[in-house]
Amino acid sequence: MEPIFQYIDKNIQRNGKLGEDFSLDNYRTTDSKLLNFVDGAEDGIMLYHIDIETDNTFVEKIMKKIIKLKENNISKVYQEIEKLYKPNKEKPIKTLQNIDDILDNIRKNIKTLEISTILKLAITIIMKTYNIETMKLGIALFGLADISQIEEIAEMIEKLALCNEFTLYAINAIMSWDNANEVIFMLAKKGNGWGKIHLVNRLEATNANIREWLITDGCFNKIDFGYLAKTVADKVDLIDVLHRDNINKEQLKGINNIMEGLLEEDGPFIAIEEENTTELF
Repeated sequence: MEPIFQYIDKNIQRNGKLGEDFSLDNYRTTDSKLLNFVDGAEDGIMLYHIDIETDNTFVEKIMKKIIKLKENNISKVYQEIEKLYKPNKEKPIKTLQNIDDILDNIRKNIKTLEISTILKLAITIIMKTYNIETMKLGIALFGLADISQIEEIAEMIEKLALCNEFTLYAINAIMSWDNANEVIFMLAKKGNGWGKIHLVNRLEATNANIREWLITDGCFNKIDFGYLAKTVADKVDLIDVLHRDNINKEQLKGINNIMEGLLEEDGPFIAIEEENTTELF
């Protein structure tokens, strides 16, 4: 079994997407397999449905490793971080619950740290790790600086963003880029799953091309339409769209997906107030 990045890279198809049957199941712990999470689902459920609590003890342990990071000990620090992320059945380590605090602590100590060395650590993690949660840390560290002009690294982040398990973390790295919205739009068009939910949520409808794509394809997803319906409806101004004189077949399909997500009774959110439904007709 190869490191995670190599596995993702070799499975990217000629169309620039990962196949519908792609998954990271071989890299999951036994417990995760028993719970049968598809890529991105565990973080997605935590993000949208659970009050996330930071593991302060783990954050302190990670910061101790990063604070002692130097140009000559990157490999050693990487190995120590891998040990911290070693699967623990009693107390599983989830990067999502800790990453904001880790990045905030790095920023607070930035004057005593070398950002270039931290980014080299991030590259080491991405290229070597077999651990899903460690990979998320490595990707997130690139949110500390704009590396969009370093083509090789930017391409690496974009490839990782194709995997639903890592899209959320890649977005946070991409948001510091000057062309962030353009890249997010490119990735959203390739997405299907939890990653697409995160991408569309961050996508700004800055031009007619993006707005029309949101109408026709923004809500369509293999995950419940309800996660994106309200977001897409707001971004395209659904009421305005419904008042158009001419609506083509593709737009009609997209509108139907949005409406289905808004009105479903057992969806993930109560997305639309009952008294407002008459405005849609």
